[in-house]
Amino acid sequence: MPKLISLAALLSVAVFLAAPVASGDLNYDLKTMMEWFTGEFDNHQQYVDQIEAEIPPEQPHEWIHSIFHPVELPVFGDHVFYVEQYIEGDPTNIYRNRIYSFSINEEVEAIQLTIFSFKDHEAVIGAHLDETKLEGLTMDDVRSLPGCEVFWKRQADNFIGWMPDGACRVTSRRSGKVIIIDDDLVLTKNEIWIGDRAEDEDGNYVFGNKLGIPHKLRRSHDFACWGVFTPEGSKEWEGGTVVRGLTLHDQGGWADIVTNDPEPRHYRLELEQRVYAGEHRVEVLKIGIYEKGNDESLAYSWAEPDSKNIGMNLRWFQGGCTKK
Repeated sequence: MPKLISLAALLSVAVFLAAPVASGDLNYDLKTMMEWFTGEFDNHQQYVDQIEAEIPPEQPHEWIHSIFHPVELPVFGDHVFYVEQYIEGDPTNIYRNRIYSFSINEEVEAIQLTIFSFKDHEAVIGAHLDETKLEGLTMDDVRSLPGCEVFWKRQADNFIGWMPDGACRVTSRRSGKVIIIDDDLVLTKNEIWIGDRAEDEDGNYVFGNKLGIPHKLRRSHDFACWGVFTPEGSKEWEGGTVVRGLTLHDQGGWADIVTNDPEPRHYRLELEQRVYAGEHRVEVLKIGIYEKGNDESLAYSWAEPDSKNIGMNLRWFQGGCTKK
């Protein structure tokens, strides 16, 4: 039986508990799941929380960003996504890209996800921005691993995903050993939790969180942002540095900015949804300006988490973001 996350676990602790309950119409569930799955998700909140909590080395999660972009590739099925994932908040630091194909498996009575890896993964990087990179893609251009399918069932307001125990076996290119991959997932309208992990046939750890805590990714939204800096040593805007056309997502998205002074100044503009859980739980949308390389902000401002506009004016810098 698959290992799953109950609704209570989703809202409190990351423990995989119950088996999936039977859903209603799988076609309706598939339609709903495709709507929820589409978009971008990021675990920036989890990442900064663990840094501030100074948790021990066996617990940390990488900062990951996942892009799930629907594409028209009939050879792979009717519900197909190009997937690209990067780490450390850097869109150029890509660690995985895939083709995901969803279908209904009548025998299992679940939604099936079949995953395809690219034989030439670099050739299609950025396909969510330029779909022509996928033109002419065939089954000869990808690989799939039988037994590594993920199955999904709806459970209340969640979709629960799992791999059958021990079914996904891959020979490591590094060690030559067979590793056994397992995965438990939860998808809601605004979050996806990913609990992937692996061990070898002797039960030795290969990857994944050692405490079984999943990556907790929240849906991100893109904002159009801009900034203006006065010339160094001046309080006048004329002749300053103007930057427009920036796109930042609200889960820790950032952009580096270099001023046009004779001795350029280096800054970073950052946008993030944050949850501060002190005496009271406070959710905000925060914009901050940093000297590049310094984790402590020069200044920041905040607004309601669902705000469509946010900005600041520091006299030497002003900038803002508008939700796309």
